[in-house]
Amino acid sequence: MLRLLLASSLVWTSAGAEATPWWQVSSKDNAKSLALWFDRESRRYFVYREGHITSSQKALEMYFEIARAPNVKTICEVGFNAGHSAAIWLNANPSAHLVSFDL
Repeated sequence: MLRLLLASSLVWTSAGAEATPWWQVSSKDNAKSLALWFDRESRRYFVYREGHITSSQKALEMYFEIARAPNVKTICEVGFNAGHSAAIWLNANPSAHLVSFDL
């Protein structure tokens, strides 16, 4: 059973040789899945009332596309909260440097 669970969390390449965890594959769907996972897990461990990016599909897609631009090298975020936006930005642009400030 454990082997099946591990295999289902991997994305196989066309050659089938190397497996990549789904969260490392850059796509809008994976970015949304990451943000929703962060939302579910944060609600599990603490209660928060602030807004987050998963409440707006349009904003989520905008964040993803902006972060994906080839000239984006550094992303600065004010208000980390549970990391929803950070997950989207880093999924869209894994080579970007993310700086977050939270009070």
